[in-house]
Amino acid sequence: MLDVDRNLVVGQLVDISEDGLMVLCPEAVDIKVNRLFRLQIQLSPEICDGPLTFGVESLWREPGHEAATHWAGFKIIDIAREDAEKLHHLLEAGP
Repeated sequence: MLDVDRNLVVGQLVDISEDGLMVLCPEAVDIKVNRLFRLQIQLSPEICDGPLTFGVESLWREPGHEAATHWAGFKIIDIAREDAEKLHHLLEAGP
C-alpha cells in the first residue's frame, strides 16, 4: 500500500471493505490518528485492472503482535466512481 502524497510504502493491506481498510505497518511509518491520507493499492492484473486510489482518514492505531509493527484502521472518505466500481466487483468476487 502506497501513501501517494509521501511516495511511501505504508504497509501491507490486511482487510478491505467498501467503507474502510486495515493495514499492518512497520513501526517506522508514522500513521497518526485523525489524519487524511491518499492511499493506493496495486493489485495483480488478473484481479483488478490498474491501481485503486482513495482518500482515507486514519481512525485508530494499535501495536502489532510482532516487534516493530502496528495496525492502522482507515475509513474511505473519497474514491473515484471507477475505483469504487472496481472495489465493489473485487469484493463481490471474494477470495
